[in-house]
Amino acid sequence: MLKLTTHMPGHTANGGPAARFRNWAVGGGEMRPNQAWGPILFNQYTISEGELNLTTQLPPLAQAEGTLQLFERGEWRTRARAKMDADARTLRFRVPSVDASGNGGYKVRVRYLDSQGQWAEAISPGILRSTEVQDRPTTLAALSCFLDYGFPAQELVAGLKKQDPDILFFAGDQLYEGNGGLGNQTSPVEPAMLDYLRKWYLWGWTFGELTQDRPTITIPDDHDVFNSNLWGAGGRVAPLGGTKNERQDSGGYTMPARFVNMVERTQTSHFPRPARAWTSPDGIGAYFTSFRFRDLDLAVVEDRKFKSAPKSLLPEAQIFNGFPQNRAFDWSSTRADVQGAELLGKEQEDWLAGWAKNTQATFPVVLSQTLWTGLHTLPEDAMSDDVVPSLPINARGEYAPNDVPAIDLDTNGWPQTPRNRIMRVLAAAKVLHVTGDQHLSSVIRYGIDRHDDGPFAICSPSVSNVWPRRWMPRAGSGETMPGMPPYTGRFRDAFGHPVTVWAVANPYQSGRPDARMHDRVTGYSIVRFDSASGTRSLESWPRYLSEKPFPGFPVVVDAEGRAQAAPIP
Repeated sequence: MLKLTTHMPGHTANGGPAARFRNWAVGGGEMRPNQAWGPILFNQYTISEGELNLTTQLPPLAQAEGTLQLFERGEWRTRARAKMDADARTLRFRVPSVDASGNGGYKVRVRYLDSQGQWAEAISPGILRSTEVQDRPTTLAALSCFLDYGFPAQELVAGLKKQDPDILFFAGDQLYEGNGGLGNQTSPVEPAMLDYLRKWYLWGWTFGELTQDRPTITIPDDHDVFNSNLWGAGGRVAPLGGTKNERQDSGGYTMPARFVNMVERTQTSHFPRPARAWTSPDGIGAYFTSFRFRDLDLAVVEDRKFKSAPKSLLPEAQIFNGFPQNRAFDWSSTRADVQGAELLGKEQEDWLAGWAKNTQATFPVVLSQTLWTGLHTLPEDAMSDDVVPSLPINARGEYAPNDVPAIDLDTNGWPQTPRNRIMRVLAAAKVLHVTGDQHLSSVIRYGIDRHDDGPFAICSPSVSNVWPRRWMPRAGSGETMPGMPPYTGRFRDAFGHPVTVWAVANPYQSGRPDARMHDRVTGYSIVRFDSASGTRSLESWPRYLSEKPFPGFPVVVDAEGRAQAAPIP
């Protein structure tokens, strides 16, 4: 592999060396022209109710324009044209009426100005997966948290190809600030956008073979926008001054609106139109929407952008980086449930409630960044989850003796009132919630007023994991299911919410080569929606090629909400 990367200025502030490349060439017997990557890097698309939306990602070209062709009635027809977005380096195509009853072909043709100042053309083909209900379950793959350790994740991609999912869902953290090395540039905004793009391109390099041939939902989380935690506070830009953690705790995005909007265009511009035309006072847009695919109705929810920041609302809790430093503060009390605090924001919550009440799909699904409960534990004396990377990885069957549910305000167990309000509507619609972010795969059933009165949820494992969280509540703190591991059963999280835990992929000593990767239980989730039986099979699979999911998976949930977990050997 050959990689050259630079967006350095002509000189540096300290007078040190800077570098640019110009008119470079490569030759030799090991060159494989058919393995060249670019100038079309990858495509993402969705099809909903006959409308095709497709985004093509390009490198930082001087000029580019493109056409989208569909194979219809025995010939290739041009159905849409686009010019390159100057910041996102994307081409966005919308075709209002397509026949997606079969697996149809498409071609993206790009005309671009090359490094010699000459116009050239590139072509990228793909398949539009049929939207017709099949005689087999519809499968959704869920992934999150793509650190570059193990890039380009060939074994994971091979496993996904074997699963052949109908839909891909990437729940966030498609990149981390350190991915690819070379540091993290946050200003000025133009080179910062290039810094984001080179990291985003690594994600596309890894998964582009998959995204070109099936609908893909990709939503940014905190690290995608160069936040380490995010309380979006209604889509505002965080106040200037102070450390990064102080700015984040105060609420808002640490990067400017232009940067945030660029990130969202690279990841979400192939979605159907947003459900609401909304822009924050600071100029940050919204993408929450829904789309239909076969017998699924999928609501794409932003559970970070509108969430209130707890630090200013609960000063006595002394919050730092999302964790209270005042150990005496009672998070299960009504005092912690601040009146007027937001989770999804009024516009999004009203829309989601209407969607849930009106959906007629066999399988309604909510896709968002993270769980709406706190489902990881820490040693009782830990003041934050900074200790997580240094915690020992247990042998299979071993158990942490003194863990308690973490008071982690980066999860969406807080604020309680808006969380419970929307949860009641989703429970009535028998929605399945699919998320990522937590670096700990689980299947749970939410509780609202009591155990088991809320919807089910599955949280995907990390693709690669430097923060191996665990769920090991101390003995006697919950009602364990007979014959099941001690971490399953009925518990309460740190915010007082009832939660029934059906399966968890806790870190363990796997005995596999590259323990750093596999002991931290990396991989992906698969959900199989079976129209014939009305069941949903909730599975989490290892990153390495395996014939079986993680122990305890799948959990099969029937149409009436009854669940059955796989036995653990």
